[in-house]
This record gives sequence, structure tokens and C-alpha cells, in this order.
Amino acid sequence: MKLAKYLRFLFTATNQHGIHSPFVYAFTTQCLYTKTRYPGRKTYDVLLKSIDYFNAGSISLHTRDKDLKTLVGKAYPEVTFEKEPYDLVYLDGARKAWSIVFL
Repeated sequence: MKLAKYLRFLFTATNQHGIHSPFVYAFTTQCLYTKTRYPGRKTYDVLLKSIDYFNAGSISLHTRDKDLKTLVGKAYPEVTFEKEPYDLVYLDGARKAWSIVFL
């Protein structure tokens, strides 16, 4: 029961005060909580902020949205797509579930 409560907390926490990992704390405060907002879905905002934060040069996009590649290309013209090795992989499923994987 405690594990379920802890996992729920991790997924619903809205500030940085409960974060103990230095990496996750820095990513949260210096990337996700910046005032910069990108147009479109929230996942696109997280993706574009992550590209900037990690200085990603090569990205693999797995999404049904054809406009996402254009959006990333306009915001970051130096980024290449589908060129291995990838710095970042974006997965967008049919449901609301999504993931960004940093390599």
C-alpha cells in the first residue's frame, strides 16, 4: 500500500521540494520549470525544452503527428532526425501515454 501511495506521489507531485536526485532536481528546475512555453501540446513543450537542456543533436521521433518534425526543425534547425546514434528518442503512443528517452 505504501508503494502505491509513493508512486502516486511521484506522478502527481507538482514542485521540486520532494526531489532528492541531483540530476532530476536540476532537470526539473532548470528545464521543465522555465518560463519559456512552446506552442502545442504539453508533451511538445517538454520535448522542446529537453532538446535545449540536453543540447540534443540527433533525435528519433516516433509519433503519428507529422507536424512535430516541422515544429522541432523550426525551433532547432541544427537538429538532425533519424541519424544514429540518437541523443534523444521521443515516443508518442496512441493513448495519452508518452515518453522521452535520453541516450
